[in-house]
Amino acid sequence: MIVFPPFGCDNIQIMMTFLIFVVALSILVFVHEWGHFIVAKLCGIRVDIFSIGFGPKILGFTWHGTEYRIAPFPFGGYVKIYGQEPMEEAEGDPIKAKEIAEHPDSFASKNFWQKQAVVFAGPVMNLVLCFVLLPLVFMVGRLQPKILSQPPVVQQITAESPATKVDLQEGDLVTALNDNAVSDWKDLVTHITLHPNEEVVLHVKRGSENISVPVLLSQRQEIKQAAGYLGIEPMDFFANDPVIAEVKSGSPADLAGIKPDDRIVAVNGKAIQYWSQVTRMIREGEGSAVSFTIQRQDDQVQVTVKPEFVEQAGTYLVGITKKMEEDALENKSYALIESIQLGAQEFGKLMTLTVDIFSRLFTGQMSLKVLGGPLQIAQATSSAARSGLGDFIYLLSFLSLQLGLVNLFPIPVLDGGHVVFLTIEAIRRRPLPYKFRLVSMQVGMVMLLGLMLLVTINDIETLFGFRAIVNNVIQFF
Repeated sequence: MIVFPPFGCDNIQIMMTFLIFVVALSILVFVHEWGHFIVAKLCGIRVDIFSIGFGPKILGFTWHGTEYRIAPFPFGGYVKIYGQEPMEEAEGDPIKAKEIAEHPDSFASKNFWQKQAVVFAGPVMNLVLCFVLLPLVFMVGRLQPKILSQPPVVQQITAESPATKVDLQEGDLVTALNDNAVSDWKDLVTHITLHPNEEVVLHVKRGSENISVPVLLSQRQEIKQAAGYLGIEPMDFFANDPVIAEVKSGSPADLAGIKPDDRIVAVNGKAIQYWSQVTRMIREGEGSAVSFTIQRQDDQVQVTVKPEFVEQAGTYLVGITKKMEEDALENKSYALIESIQLGAQEFGKLMTLTVDIFSRLFTGQMSLKVLGGPLQIAQATSSAARSGLGDFIYLLSFLSLQLGLVNLFPIPVLDGGHVVFLTIEAIRRRPLPYKFRLVSMQVGMVMLLGLMLLVTINDIETLFGFRAIVNNVIQFF
């Protein structure tokens, strides 16, 4: 028995997150399956079903020999191409399977290049969608900190950070991280984030001198996802004044008398300059009472606050948000030609970044904990949609790129696995045994389900605290 709670703000937000996720996923799946569908049609292959979603049909109609349907489970979709699996369609009857394979409208009756074109079409369409959408991002514009588009010149170095242990100085211009050239802070921060607890080499220009600086990155503690940290990231300094914008009603800060526009000048008697210092000291206190020295107009006020643990954030919070300077953000948009050029450049960057991530995952250089599953994707998609159209389109294009590349992995049940099977069959000049294909598909499905289980556990741990949930369940036994 499932009991649904009354619909409050949290419930509405959850529903909106789910709906936005479904819309985004449906777009990606539609484009992917449409690629298979249209190329199959162009090759003269019959397509029996085009479905968005899995499960029994909810809505549908038949047109030109294809049944178009919508199914209840929106986490994917498929096209049923006639003759792609003759033995399965013939229910194991070899005579009927041969008839299907030899039918002129059958997938199996087409030549090697036509078959490969049909299989490749899905992932390629996802890559094309990414390439087409990215110029729209630059035409619409995205709201982001101004500093991210500026050259990565070291402005300040956080005390006791990895950057303090190596030869880095204020005024240094970072030109590359390992073999990855960087042109602005956005590029550099992205690459730093992807290397938690790893040694990297920063290539730095200091005056007329070019130097290489090996540095062991640590892991940023403010967030639960594995993210690299160096200590020169501009978000820790830029537009980071410790001024309070909002105080959540009923929060520890509200109960202690903290007000909007209060400036925090010290925490536990230690003077602070940046908001990031406030959040770090609250977190490191692990729930112990925190003493704030507040500058309120011409007066200084001492306030003691007892933080509370927030499961969704996975850390201790007091219920305050930072005041953002109005001129700290920018929303730059570009003309059509420049947007196309910038979109093409961004496509190359995202492709390189994604391939680098996948290669490091497969070689064990990066933990599988960085992978996000449906829960984190849904949360990110909803957040991007709330941020603005540009952010939503950008995330959609990035997800489309990843979907296209993942489907090219040589794993049975994925398009890459079908490419491998077709290539082997072309070399052998005869189809692979049906039982071999069947077992391979089952193994591939187990691998995918295992991966999905892993990333879902990552999601639950990141968003809700998986270990805490398990411990709470154990207490009932």
